[in-house]
Amino acid sequence: MPATDRSQTLSSHGSTTQPRKPTRTFWGNVGEGFAQIGEGLTNWRIWYLMGSAEMRRRFERSKLGPLWIVVSTGVVVLCIAALWSALWSAELSEILPFMTVGLVTWQFIASTTGDATVGFQSYSSYFVNQYMAPSNVIFSIVYKNLTTYLLTLIAPLLVCVLFSVPVSWQTLLVFPGLALLIYSVFCLAYIVAIFCARYRDVVQVVQNIVQLAFFATPILWKPDLLSENVQRFVVFNPFASLLAVVRDPLIGEPVTPEVWTVSLAVAALLTLIMIPLVGRVHRRVVFWL
Repeated sequence: MPATDRSQTLSSHGSTTQPRKPTRTFWGNVGEGFAQIGEGLTNWRIWYLMGSAEMRRRFERSKLGPLWIVVSTGVVVLCIAALWSALWSAELSEILPFMTVGLVTWQFIASTTGDATVGFQSYSSYFVNQYMAPSNVIFSIVYKNLTTYLLTLIAPLLVCVLFSVPVSWQTLLVFPGLALLIYSVFCLAYIVAIFCARYRDVVQVVQNIVQLAFFATPILWKPDLLSENVQRFVVFNPFASLLAVVRDPLIGEPVTPEVWTVSLAVAALLTLIMIPLVGRVHRRVVFWL
């Protein structure tokens, strides 16, 4: 058969090659990312039950249940603060509220990030048996750790009352600060969960970074102990700023504009990374498990 006849035959019966699907644009990924977050918010009953079931398994057959978290946190912080106060010759009434609120808030950040490193892998059965938006897993992780965080906040609040921490209108800033912290931790957890599901070596990298950040963040030490030149760079630590917007209002210290600016910038940057990333890879997560 001549080449012209063969080409006419192929054109009459259709091409044998499948047309390539168009690549989704950046704004298409953004729209898909917002849709995934919205789907997770709509299915709040699913991640609420997932997080509640995980908490019940954790404290199964326990007499005190979640109260163990409050007791253990109070004992650990009291011992560390007493030791630090003796080493640095600082007043316990000054260092104990600072360390208590900071350590409890850091535990929320670290535990949420740690759970996110194996979040999709731990809930792989949900993806295999049925369709479920990946955002449900992140919402369940944040909900579980946020509930624990609110329980452990009882100890810092008791410390603040015990040492007569002043209460003013600036104390109300803890609510926008807490909202900013929760949102930033959610974005960070989603990004970490995606990369750890795709590249399993990232799990160890994230764990090491969180451990190093604990020592580089003013949790067990106050920025006042540093020189003035070094204190200027502490505010640019994203974890330090996110801690400060929650801790400083609770312990009666003003939150500087620089801290708010850095915290809002961190939340905006995490949003710019998370939304298009979720829209691009949310259909591929199931194949990485």
